Amino acid sequence: MMENILEIKNLKKSFKNSSFFKFKNPKIAVDNISFEIKKGEIFGLVGESGCGKSTTGNLISKLLNIDDGEIIYKDKNIAKLKGRDLKDMRKNIQMIFQDPYHSLNPKKNIGWILMEPMIIHNLYSKDKRRKKILDMLEIAGFDESFLKKYPHELSGGQRQRVAILAALMCEPDLVIADEAVSALDVSVQAQILNFMKNLQSKMGLTYLFISHDLNVVYYMCDRIAVMKEGKIVEINEAKELYLNPKHPYTKSLLEAIPGKK
Repeated sequence: MMENILEIKNLKKSFKNSSFFKFKNPKIAVDNISFEIKKGEIFGLVGESGCGKSTTGNLISKLLNIDDGEIIYKDKNIAKLKGRDLKDMRKNIQMIFQDPYHSLNPKKNIGWILMEPMIIHNLYSKDKRRKKILDMLEIAGFDESFLKKYPHELSGGQRQRVAILAALMCEPDLVIADEAVSALDVSVQAQILNFMKNLQSKMGLTYLFISHDLNVVYYMCDRIAVMKEGKIVEINEAKELYLNPKHPYTKSLLEAIPGKK
């Protein structure tokens, strides 16, 4: 049996009124959810926009602070980490965002973008950093000339490959992919999904794969959690959930897939 790399216990997050958002009452984004992710698996979190899935990813990566609950990473509660401990944790839990054009620094070339994570976390010698970059470029199907290019010179699919490589330069244990292909054309989506699967196989990665598209999640994931209005309503093996959904909301998501009977 595979060990758990991450356990989420009774996680809660709400948002109060701000200058941007006006709620009559605090908006509950994540409502007492619990799940675990096993080392080496691809775990899917799926639901409609606004259900709280991206907030969950941001809580796990500590881009947002939790209100209550526990985030157990390798048997250690990381929910309240600060300072150096938080920096060390972020080396091991990395994010891939939806829009690579905004997640990549437009003023820096690809060589700098891939080098920066290793410099921040003081990893490897200068020669080893360069070798690692060249090895990762080769996996992505890029040649050395890409190091001098800038994000605006690349296609959407190429930019997302670079964003994925940047997230992997520190060899993280867990990668959170938040709508990582939803901004891409369908044909490019398939290429990126296969690229991510190939990387998982080569590097032994664990993914939390967040998406609104149940078809994509089914293709990628070993297990799937379905989220609605801040709550997880169903968790199951991907094939079982796809073929034999239990919750009415899961059934409605499946019925919305074009061509699925």
